[in-house]
Amino acid sequence: SDAKGKAAVAGLKRAAGHDRVYYELVDFCSLASVRSGAAAVLERIARSGLERIDFLVLNAGVGKGKPEDVWMTNQIGPFLFTSLLAPLLQKTAITFQGVRVVAVSSGAHKRASICYDSPFSPSSGSPLAGAYGQSKLAQ
Repeated sequence: SDAKGKAAVAGLKRAAGHDRVYYELVDFCSLASVRSGAAAVLERIARSGLERIDFLVLNAGVGKGKPEDVWMTNQIGPFLFTSLLAPLLQKTAITFQGVRVVAVSSGAHKRASICYDSPFSPSSGSPLAGAYGQSKLAQ
């Protein structure tokens, strides 16, 4: 949620001892939102004058809903977002050490398998083995 994201940023700023911690709320179920969110991040970084990303945390996840939406939110949207930021992440890594991309996940991947011919079809009646587990395995 937006409130939890803002609270996390406040805690990270306190822990880091500076204000160079940013948060962007992105609807990973919408490719347009992913693209505009990545553009907003890159614009904010350019305005800051730092021109670097040291740490990217992907913390999105839904377990219920249409399988397509679960996949979009848990795997496809975060993958596109990271891909759009990858050039700056790579540029940062050349100059600075310790660049990280962290995808927050769950243990649901342990009970899942992916049918690449039909990834949006549930593999069983269990949500952990269905779209949620499959999307977490794909992470």
